Amino acid sequence: MELVDGYLYYIYDMGGGDKRIHVNTPEPLNDNKWHDVSLFRPQMDQQQIRVDSNQATVDDMRGYSSRHFDLKGPLYVGGVLKTRIYQLSMMISSRKGFLGCLASLEINGKTIDLLEAATNKDMLNSAYPVSRGCSSE
Repeated sequence: MELVDGYLYYIYDMGGGDKRIHVNTPEPLNDNKWHDVSLFRPQMDQQQIRVDSNQATVDDMRGYSSRHFDLKGPLYVGGVLKTRIYQLSMMISSRKGFLGCLASLEINGKTIDLLEAATNKDMLNSAYPVSRGCSSE
């Protein structure tokens, strides 16, 4: 997922090539307000992305060679290491990472402590470090 000019996009590949989805929101999300983003799969061949109480964006996943996401590798939240940027889909516009605040991350009903999970010391000591709390400065 990425924000481009304040709008949310979701990019994924389930074996049939990259797909980029523009998520339904009436206004840009870079408005200094908190937003709730949910990605869920009510059926094996469908996924939905919802921002706040807006109508969900529905994506038909029929015809893909894979039915499950590959979650074996590392999960990068906010950006990837510079050495891995070349591995990103060319459909991803963001190449410099995310500068902002995340209140929480929940995966399969389990809340993830992002600061505790940040195992890469380079990210903790970089120009844009991972830190607890959020300020508008």
